[in-house]
Amino acid sequence: MQKYFQSIYIFVFGITLFSAISAQAKIFRNAYITFELPSYWNCNLDQTEWICKSADSILGKRGVIALTAKEAGPTDSLAFYEQYLNKSLTSTAVIQGDSVPSKIIYKSKSTKIQDQTWLDALHIGSEFPGYYTRYLVTLHGQLSILITFTAHKENYAKFNQDFFQAISSLRIVASNDFLNKPSGIGGATSNIFGSVSNGLVNGGQLDLPEPTNPSKSGKIKNLPLWVGLFLIAAFSFLFFLKRRKRKY
Repeated sequence: MQKYFQSIYIFVFGITLFSAISAQAKIFRNAYITFELPSYWNCNLDQTEWICKSADSILGKRGVIALTAKEAGPTDSLAFYEQYLNKSLTSTAVIQGDSVPSKIIYKSKSTKIQDQTWLDALHIGSEFPGYYTRYLVTLHGQLSILITFTAHKENYAKFNQDFFQAISSLRIVASNDFLNKPSGIGGATSNIFGSVSNGLVNGGQLDLPEPTNPSKSGKIKNLPLWVGLFLIAAFSFLFFLKRRKRKY
C-alpha cells in the first residue's frame, strides 16, 4: 500500500512539475521553425536572422540563440556541413589582434529531434573569443536551416537548461511550397555558416572585448617599466649628489 501511494505521489509531482515548466514556457514560431523558450526570453528579427536572448540585463549580453535559413544551393549537403564543423573554425568577428582557430569540444554528430535529422557540434572561440557556440544545422527539402546557441564560457552552465528546452522542442513547420512564397530567407548563393556572428557583432548583442591597437597597447604596457626606471635613475642621482655634498 505504501509503495502504491509513493507511486501516486511521484506521478502527481511529475505532472505538477511538467505543468509548471510548460506554464512558464513561450512558443517561438516563424515561417519555417518553432520551439519553446522560457517566458523571460525574447526574439527579434535582424535582417535575415532571428536573435533570441534573455530579458535579464546581464545574462542578455552573455548568451544568445541565433537562427537563420536560406534556399539550399548546389554545395549544400549534410556531408559538407559535417566536414565544415569537424575542423577548427576562425571567428569572423576579429576582436583583438589576430584570429585564433576555435577549439572543438565535440565533433559533428547526427541527432534526431522531432523526426528531423540535425547535425550537432560544439566549439569554443569559433564565433567570438571566450564564447562557446553549439551548432545545429539541417536540410529540409530545399531549405537549409542553422541555429547557434552561444554563451560566454563563464555563463554557459546557466544557459544549458534554456538551450535544452529550445533544442528538445525544435520542430520544422515549413510546408513543401514554402520557397515559392515571400519568406525573407537568404538565397542559394553562399553557404549558411558565418552570417549569424556578423549580425550579433553589428547589433551589439553580446559583451565583447573592445578592439585594441597592438602598437599603442604595447606602449601602454611598457609605460610602468619606463616610469620605474626613470624613478630609480632620479633617486640614484639625488643620492649621488647628497653624498658628494657631504664629502666637500
